[in-house]
Amino acid sequence: MKRLLSLYVDSFRGLPRTVWLASAVTLVNRAGTMVLPFLSLYLVERLGLSTTAAGWFLGAFGLGSIAGSTLGGILAERFGSRRIMIASLIGASGGFLGLAVTERPIVIAALLFLVSMVGDAFRPAVMSYITDASEDASKTRALALLRLAVNAGMALGPAVGGFLAAIDYLWLFVGDATTCFSAGLLALFILPVVDGSDGALASSSVKTAPARPWKDQTFVLFLGLVLLTSCVFFQLLSTVPVWLRQEAGLSEAKIGLFFAVNALTVTFLEMPVVHFAERFRPLTVCSVGAVLVCLGFGLMPLTGGAFGWILATVMVWTLGEMLSAPFSNAVVAHRAPKGRSGRYMGAYGSMWSVALLVAPILGMAGYDRLGPSRFLYLVGSSGILLFFAYRALQRRWDRPERTGVQST
Repeated sequence: MKRLLSLYVDSFRGLPRTVWLASAVTLVNRAGTMVLPFLSLYLVERLGLSTTAAGWFLGAFGLGSIAGSTLGGILAERFGSRRIMIASLIGASGGFLGLAVTERPIVIAALLFLVSMVGDAFRPAVMSYITDASEDASKTRALALLRLAVNAGMALGPAVGGFLAAIDYLWLFVGDATTCFSAGLLALFILPVVDGSDGALASSSVKTAPARPWKDQTFVLFLGLVLLTSCVFFQLLSTVPVWLRQEAGLSEAKIGLFFAVNALTVTFLEMPVVHFAERFRPLTVCSVGAVLVCLGFGLMPLTGGAFGWILATVMVWTLGEMLSAPFSNAVVAHRAPKGRSGRYMGAYGSMWSVALLVAPILGMAGYDRLGPSRFLYLVGSSGILLFFAYRALQRRWDRPERTGVQST
């Protein structure tokens, strides 16, 4: 126990105070993540849409996320990551309040796009802020701490959201709006300016920065694998909640606990797991993580709808998430040249956003066409392809002469 405690404590040592403050802002924001985990259920059960139609509405959210992730990275370099973080949080709060007062499908689709675009500008901005605030040796753990804050908030948000949804879906939007606004005010008052976070470094470094991320061919291949992996992962926000409700017969409260178990596990275990796995090459860790994420989803139909066994599958894909996500973040942080972290994080974040657009559309359509069990088995088997694709990319990554960029 002493060794385990020592490993846990060591995983947090040496992180700058600024990283902790940015993570605290993120924690407050993510503690209000109530709408997105239940959005597919809201569209299907409250508004009466088909699962395929709900997929298109979720696609509008994903389209906004693409725009927000891309613009967030560019704007963070131009105006400063701190400023974009504050504007994103306060702007998103207004959008959620708008969603709370309308049930017109066309208005909902437009607001989903806008809320996602404004809200997701926060992601590349905060990642750029933390990258600039941390030393090279601690970037992986600094970004893992950010994920810890995200998941600590997610441990609370969906669990509370499940109970609020049982009362009235209206309160999901009000809760999300409140925490976004609170996080924006917190960022305004406690976050200091670090290099580039006020826009000064960014404006002066663009002239001398290396090629843009989309010109780095090896990095683009990495982004392609991130896209495929995140398409699997985002079934959590589309087909998985529908399966949990319609096939496993879980209530909204238990679905909230499903997400909470994942978030709590990440909160307490990810930092030690990252600290242990830092001895291995990042892309190797990503390959193993992708396999476990896919496997966890593929095992769900074998649970027979038993809640205990469903939670066991959560532990499988959660371990995969703890391996793949932080080390993918680290790959980007180390690849990005000085002064270009906003653009690189924006390009990386846009892949998650494209997945947020594509995954619900393809997932819901495949779910209807193949049936729940066959679809999840297909998702599970995709991990084999991802494993070998990451391994092939590792071999290319070891040849920096092909891109002129130092390998990771």
